[in-house]
Amino acid sequence: MKHLCTALLVLLALSTLPAFAQDEDCMKRAYDFLVQGHRINEELGFSGIRKLGKVLKEEQRQLQGGEIRTLLFQGMSISAFLIGSANDSKMFLTDVNFSAPNWVTKFNIGVGTSREVVERTLCIASTFGQPDNGGLWSYADGLAEVVITFDSQRKVSSIKWHYDLD
Repeated sequence: MKHLCTALLVLLALSTLPAFAQDEDCMKRAYDFLVQGHRINEELGFSGIRKLGKVLKEEQRQLQGGEIRTLLFQGMSISAFLIGSANDSKMFLTDVNFSAPNWVTKFNIGVGTSREVVERTLCIASTFGQPDNGGLWSYADGLAEVVITFDSQRKVSSIKWHYDLD
């Protein structure tokens, strides 16, 4: 009887391994989306980021120790903190916002993607519990946050990443 109980416990433990592996993959994918889902490479600096498309507007705001610079494209904005005023190599993203379908994320989630595809791709229901029926989903870890907003047809209307500087 003791061996049967041990065998059943081992079998039960082994049967849950794929679920743990799947949850771990889902958490990794969600975290990857949080930190780099927008696919904007900070190492490009603003001169490289300008090459992503036509810059409609550029804003600068001086802060102690550097400046916040924002580039506005059609359907996307990127804000970053620059240490010093002209050194692109010392750039730290603070905000990335997508509001048009011409900008697509790392996992092909973009404006117009259905909520079901977002939930399946980021494993939202299995990893984070069933999301509310409201119009947004957010995920944060430490100083980073991503918020996906859905319209009344359950399609993505915007994706916003925010990174606090600490």
